Amino acid sequence: MRGRLGPWLAIFLAALASTARAHEDSDEAAPWKERCPGASAWLQANQAQQLPAMKRRDQARSLSHPELLKELEARVELDQNARRRLLASGFAERDAQALASVDAKNLRWLMKVINTSGFPTASQVGEYGLQLTWLLVQHADQHPEFQRQALGEFQRHHAVGEFGATELARLTDRVLKKRGGAQAFGTQFDWGSGVNEQLQQIENLAEVERNRQALGLMPLADYGCMMYELRKPKSG
Repeated sequence: MRGRLGPWLAIFLAALASTARAHEDSDEAAPWKERCPGASAWLQANQAQQLPAMKRRDQARSLSHPELLKELEARVELDQNARRRLLASGFAERDAQALASVDAKNLRWLMKVINTSGFPTASQVGEYGLQLTWLLVQHADQHPEFQRQALGEFQRHHAVGEFGATELARLTDRVLKKRGGAQAFGTQFDWGSGVNEQLQQIENLAEVERNRQALGLMPLADYGCMMYELRKPKSG
């Protein structure tokens, strides 16, 4: 079980926890910032894309569906707790099954919401709520077609400035991989295994870098450096 789930869970950690930690880290002397100056400089120059700025923009909104936002927060908490338990247990089978159950329940709930009321909007749940929605979609691996359809919705939200480029890139790559295609943005890797090792797997590296630049993303080498430093195995 561990061999099959390990890389996938590393991708999960990249999807939320590591970047949240980087975005919210106010310590200018943080070790990873010294080792990855390009990533640190990029984050400093692009604060509008980060979680604190997103929440500030949401404070200026009068959300029409705050109860939906609360439910999204509760669903994501279940999602995160299930993954933490699986990691803490060393990928025990019972925890893997519990995680699969959480993902399935969240997927059924989200599909029901969308079928009943439409895809959540920033006016309903804010940019933060859209990010929470994205996380549930990102983990809806039992239903690749649903992920593909949701990607179109997120693309529309991104086009009007309501959804982040980083999350859009991750879902795009996830959908492409499910369909047997090459990643467009180079987001779906186990960076904790090393940066050079991951970059060597990208045959179309120059094209990926152009795609990232066009979407306004951090250069891939800087991104890989940051993700490795945040997620590398702890010594001792």
